[in-house]
Amino acid sequence: MNLHKKNWFSFPRMWTRIVLLSLLACIMIFTSYQLLSKDITIVLSGKESTVVTFKDTVGDFLQENQITLDASDRVIPGMEEKLTDNMTIRVFRAVSYTITVDGTTITGESSAFTVQELLQEKGIVTNELDRVMPEPATPLAKDMDIRIVRIHHELEEEEVVIPFSTITIPRQDQLAGYQRTLVLGTNGLLVNTYLVIYEDGILVDKQLQNTEERISTVNQVIEYGATLQLANGDFHFTKSAMMSTSGYCSCSLCTGKNPGDYGYGITASGLTQGYGVVGVDPKTIPFGTKLYIEGYGFAVAGDTGGAIYEGHIDLGFTSHADAVAWAWQNVMVYFLGD
Repeated sequence: MNLHKKNWFSFPRMWTRIVLLSLLACIMIFTSYQLLSKDITIVLSGKESTVVTFKDTVGDFLQENQITLDASDRVIPGMEEKLTDNMTIRVFRAVSYTITVDGTTITGESSAFTVQELLQEKGIVTNELDRVMPEPATPLAKDMDIRIVRIHHELEEEEVVIPFSTITIPRQDQLAGYQRTLVLGTNGLLVNTYLVIYEDGILVDKQLQNTEERISTVNQVIEYGATLQLANGDFHFTKSAMMSTSGYCSCSLCTGKNPGDYGYGITASGLTQGYGVVGVDPKTIPFGTKLYIEGYGFAVAGDTGGAIYEGHIDLGFTSHADAVAWAWQNVMVYFLGD
């Protein structure tokens, strides 16, 4: 009777012990799980996920999750790195690229982060002037086309000869034909310095940086006789020039006009066409300029025409026969003073 009573009261104690032991086991299991498990964030192809693992290294973790790497792929941290709780693992898949540099094309695959890192990986050195497209800091992307333009600067000198001018001084106390050089002219020399820019060996720009006068120009000074001694007296002139000459009259063959036509026999300046009125290029010989033409005589610039150009004058005659007889001659022309 007493034994039965004792067993009856010992059953709750045993149950309590079982519960306590079970609870302790759960606590130990939970604690062990917390201590041994690790929350790992994996970033793969731009996608991020969190995985719980009991593995020890990055390599074991990737193998556990069936993540394989090709030879050009990259994982950070490295495969032998020990896993720690809340670690982030990044897998960078290699992408194809094309690099054009120094006249050659390089293709391949790389898991480099940026264009600059890829260039370093391939041993391609750039200087501060070179142009890299896209920019070196650009993240490397699939099928990226990268071009490097080699830029070279250098200074070049260019010599420019400055021809001297001739200054003429008329001497009215000397006859035509007298000439004496007072100062011998010498050409000057300018040196222009340019910044020359080449891209891949091709000249693309040339910028003037400096101009230096190495040799000064010395103008030539000549004095000449400015008096014509003619039968009817002496005449002073300001300059002379050898010019080509031709002859014309007022006929239709020379002017395209017939008697009775508007403007027939009247020159461009309003003078009557005839001997002593000559056609000139008014841009170089103004109308009204007084001339003395060897073999022709005194004349005034008073007409012009489509066949007249600088250095040529058309001499007026009263008959077509005289104009034809003059033909074409090179003669000395004197520009008379007032």
